[in-house]
Amino acid sequence: MPAIERLKKRAGRFVLATNDLEKKRLSSEDILKKYKGQQAPERGFSFLKDPGFFADSVFLKSPHRIEVMAMLMGLCLLVYTRG
Repeated sequence: MPAIERLKKRAGRFVLATNDLEKKRLSSEDILKKYKGQQAPERGFSFLKDPGFFADSVFLKSPHRIEVMAMLMGLCLLVYTRG
């Protein structure tokens, strides 16, 4: 095998670990799909943390309003990721 091919294979490795050992065994492909499926929520949370989004300047005093704001932000995140 040429040196360039060996380097490509070595550089192309991606290590993922799971602790789901007893319930069911996931295939490597399933583990990778689940890992890559996290990308959409992560992008959504970065959207909520964006300074353009007003979340950094909201001051709420009552627990009820905090709950409502969290629910609205979650709804916005759902619409953002599905849209």
